[in-house]
Amino acid sequence: MISISNNNSKVILDARSYKRFIGEAKEPRPGLQSGHIPNSKSLPSSELLTNDGFLKSIEELDKFFSNNDIDTSEDIIATCGSGVSACVISVALYCLGKENIPIYDGSWTEWASSGQKIQTGN
Repeated sequence: MISISNNNSKVILDARSYKRFIGEAKEPRPGLQSGHIPNSKSLPSSELLTNDGFLKSIEELDKFFSNNDIDTSEDIIATCGSGVSACVISVALYCLGKENIPIYDGSWTEWASSGQKIQTGN
């Protein structure tokens, strides 16, 4: 992940809330700083779900990724706080035909705890 972040070699999509991503909201884990992995992009998993908690339609997902300037043909890796909600990004992209979307299972908890560079703001 350090290499991917430093080299900007894959699109890193962060499924946490935007406020956690930019460092305005506290992390649920005590003492864990908020912010994001450098060169990552905010994509809250909640944006991919209906109000009932189901994945949006293929058409809605396709439009959402398009409207957010995410090229689904690029290499993408999903992350979040602990590796769980990143799966929503992976499943949504799978439904759009992208079969290999890895999850950074250590996610923000591992990154922020390891002393790696943290970015705040956009």
